[in-house]
Amino acid sequence: MIEKLESLEKERQAIYDEMKKYQKAGFIIGGIGILFLIISVLGFEYLSVLFLFGIILFIVAVIVVSIGESKAKPFKKSFKERVIRTLLESYYDELIYEPSIGIPIDKILSTQLVKKPDRYHLEDYISASYKKVKFQVSDINLEERQVYRDSKGRTHVRYVTYFKGRWFIFKFERQFKDSLRVVEKGLSNYMTSLNGLEKVETESIEFNKKFSVQSTDKAHAFYIITPKMIENIMALEQGFRGHISLLWRNNELHIAVNDSVNTLEPKISQPLTDEGIKFYLPDIIIMKEIIEVFGLNRSKYMSSDL
Repeated sequence: MIEKLESLEKERQAIYDEMKKYQKAGFIIGGIGILFLIISVLGFEYLSVLFLFGIILFIVAVIVVSIGESKAKPFKKSFKERVIRTLLESYYDELIYEPSIGIPIDKILSTQLVKKPDRYHLEDYISASYKKVKFQVSDINLEERQVYRDSKGRTHVRYVTYFKGRWFIFKFERQFKDSLRVVEKGLSNYMTSLNGLEKVETESIEFNKKFSVQSTDKAHAFYIITPKMIENIMALEQGFRGHISLLWRNNELHIAVNDSVNTLEPKISQPLTDEGIKFYLPDIIIMKEIIEVFGLNRSKYMSSDL
């Protein structure tokens, strides 16, 4: 499937074997350290040399395992350039793939599907087209800053992730004058209110229980959220283990998937054979499937004179 896959597989195997050596050494050192700590605690000798030596060994173990994990970084870069890029090129036109950047945060926040983060990370940016429908995708991680006090009254700061997943933007020719927002009810705490939207109830009781539907015009909502679209959204939601939300606005469809998954990352333990590569295909073809299943390449979305 991919040229020179054999050489990359040899590189993966060598790195994986080395990582396992570091992990084994780390677990042994850490096990000894924990044993020393247990002996010290059982003997109530918390300040003994054995106790301190146990702590040191445990810290060393963590460092050793971390060194082993760092060995995979060069491989991950090669993997994305030689495997992920090739897979994307085989399905899509006009491809731009930049693993180290993402969809601009201002573009994401403009949808008001998520609140403004105190800290964020973006990666695996994809821009391409399929059947004349242009799209952008990237992984995003949004964090909220929290300040708390411990039992001794000391102030601490921590960052808590409230959105981790994938953001899709599909762009079609037709400009809609009205907006439509469909949000799975587990996400409502993390988005901001949008003026001018009114609640819409569909004919599906099951859909209404799972999703909140709002639109600037009810007729527009029913034009988009047909019984078939309801079926498609429910199927899409079932394909992810987290929550999803959707926004039709102007000539774009935004789909936010909050499933705590970091996509397109190599599994160092996964052999890079033609069969092993199939493991990554669902994250590659999902854009194609959404365009086809949602009918984004049909006249309803592509004819600007309707």
